[in-house]
Amino acid sequence: MKIFRRPFKKSGTAFDIKFALITFVLLWGFAAYTVGFTIRGILASIVFVFILVQLYISRLYYVILRDDKLIVQNGVYSFWRKEVRYVDIVKVKIKWWQDRTYPYMKIIMRKSSGISWRYTIDLVDPQDYKALVEAIEAKGVTVETEGIERNLS
Repeated sequence: MKIFRRPFKKSGTAFDIKFALITFVLLWGFAAYTVGFTIRGILASIVFVFILVQLYISRLYYVILRDDKLIVQNGVYSFWRKEVRYVDIVKVKIKWWQDRTYPYMKIIMRKSSGISWRYTIDLVDPQDYKALVEAIEAKGVTVETEGIERNLS
């Protein structure tokens, strides 16, 4: 079993969450000082922050390679996971979606299950991309990469 994971504090999402929360607190404090907030406004802002953090958490996936399965698992919510046997996989795409986002992994299976999800693998260290691609290819699965070539050298 091989696990491709880095600590949360080294992920790009950690910086994004810090930046968003600091910006929100500063703007919220300014608005509360100048306009004033009611209880309804405070509750609405707490709900907004909660939803924002959940959106950021949805990007925190890492990869586990077992002898017979590829597992993509969320680093915060362990019940968010996708387990696929290698024999059921046609192709794995690892793509850097534009330069301002984080790479994602898309698993294309032999049996169409309707939706083919994209898992943002922000908890995988970019220095491990080459080893990840080689390990998946060693299991007999075709791996298509786009935009991560700078990390494969």
